Amino acid sequence: MATALAGYDILGVRHNVAFLLALLERDEVKDGHSYTRFIEDHLDALAAEPDLTVAERGPRFGARGTGESIYVHDPDGLTVEFRTYE
Repeated sequence: MATALAGYDILGVRHNVAFLLALLERDEVKDGHSYTRFIEDHLDALAAEPDLTVAERGPRFGARGTGESIYVHDPDGLTVEFRTYE
């Protein structure tokens, strides 16, 4: 899968190929030992690629109650929130 992703050259639109490649390079993923909250638990390391910056994290209240929230900025200045609920 990593070879296939690395072979793509996507021009003109934002994409997450670098993030997916960083994910696939993790030993836990290679060995099949990832889990539901794996990305959230390792987001700082995965976002170490220059495409993402973790801006803020912490509990926030939303439509489903309080959840753990992480805000990520991309190079275009867009903000994405990842949130999990117990």
